[in-house]
Amino acid sequence: MSLLSNEKTKPVKVEFAPDSLTLRSNTPEMGEATEQIPAEYQGETMVMGFNARYLLEALSVTTDEHVALDLNDPLSPGIMRPLGDDQYFYVIMPMRV
Repeated sequence: MSLLSNEKTKPVKVEFAPDSLTLRSNTPEMGEATEQIPAEYQGETMVMGFNARYLLEALSVTTDEHVALDLNDPLSPGIMRPLGDDQYFYVIMPMRV
C-alpha cells in the first residue's frame, strides 16, 4: 500500500468492518491498490485515513503477531498495542483523505 501512496504524506484509507480491514491507496501517477485482510472488529463500519509510514513503524517494533487498535471515531487518535504486552502502546493520528 505505501508504495502506491503519495511520497510526501503516504495516505492510506482503512475501512474497518465486522470481519475485515480493507486498505486502499490511490495516487494518479502510480495507480491504485486495495487489500482486504481478516480482522476482528466490533462497531459500525468506519473509514479512516492514516499515514502508511506511521502504521508500518508501529507494527515494526512489536514481535507479537496480533495487535489491537482502539478507536473512537475517524478524526480521533487511535492506540495500537500488542495483545500480549500491556507495557507498550503506540498513539497513531488519523489524517483526512
